[in-house]
Amino acid sequence: MKAPENLIFVFLTALLLVTSSVSAKIWRVNNRVGIVADFTTAQAAHDGANAGDTVFFEPSPTNYGDITLTKKLILIGTGYFLDQNLETQWKNNWPATIGHVTFSSNSSSSAQFSQLMGLTCTGDLTVNAPSIIIKRNYLQSQNQFSASFVDFEDNYCYQTGLYGYNSCGYCLYIDPGLHDIIINNNIFKFVYTVNRSQVCIYANSVYNSSFNSNTVVGYQSQWNGVLCSLSIEGFIVQNNILSACTFSPNNNNYSYNISDNTFFGNQNGNQQNVDMNSVFLFSGSTDGQYQLKTGSPAIGAGVGGIDCGAYGGTNPYVLSGIPPIPAIYSVMIGDPNSQYNVQLKLKSHN
Repeated sequence: MKAPENLIFVFLTALLLVTSSVSAKIWRVNNRVGIVADFTTAQAAHDGANAGDTVFFEPSPTNYGDITLTKKLILIGTGYFLDQNLETQWKNNWPATIGHVTFSSNSSSSAQFSQLMGLTCTGDLTVNAPSIIIKRNYLQSQNQFSASFVDFEDNYCYQTGLYGYNSCGYCLYIDPGLHDIIINNNIFKFVYTVNRSQVCIYANSVYNSSFNSNTVVGYQSQWNGVLCSLSIEGFIVQNNILSACTFSPNNNNYSYNISDNTFFGNQNGNQQNVDMNSVFLFSGSTDGQYQLKTGSPAIGAGVGGIDCGAYGGTNPYVLSGIPPIPAIYSVMIGDPNSQYNVQLKLKSHN
């Protein structure tokens, strides 16, 4: 029996209010025909909201468009790969998709302290404001940081590397001189291209920053071998798993990492030349396949005995990037012609 969708959205909004400041407002964004919401595009939601508000993007098969933030906002989506991982969202397996995202800062306005969670981003993500949280998103293009104090965690980053002959496209580029950049518990997935282009994570002369508990999966080229590079400087590099990807030490403190090549070496708890077929499940959902299999050499191989890779540590990667708010994944409703008998199943996804 068809459930009253507006009733469920009201209930979900009430749950969001529990997790938000009493002085902030929750705004709904939905561009589907027949659904009444506060806004239908990302930029209109930004322009209509007040600093400190939360903007909730509901499931839709249509992109909500680009957004430039000039005020502090919390942007929350529904997660991704929802049709692949069970018990994620009820009713609709569509993600909430936006285009280019820019966090802006100038003398009169700033997106400082904004957050981006649970969204699918098809365009570039640019951080020009400090103290930004980017967490549990599906990022499909280039990401650039030009400000410090960025928390980049639990994201699934997908990069094709189609940038032309012998060129380098940056999945993640961090401007020189920045500090306090956290890059933890992400999955970076680089796919094969017919060009001799390279995909890179690049950060030169950065300090007081961490690159921990990430899973980086590159690819082999028929021309130049491995065409994925991790070129970072000034990071603590621990508990990562690198497959088909080069690593440049570049003044980093690195230990307890695992690789299928020799770039980490085998000192300070690092493991080299590890067969990745013994590490990952390589089955299940797009992000679930990089969970550790039984007996994996990455289990307990990190600092202090934690697991290596995105699913290890104190803040492990969450399947489908479900944001840390209550989510309805099952609804049972009785006869709508009489008093409603509603049974809901929820998860907190903290």
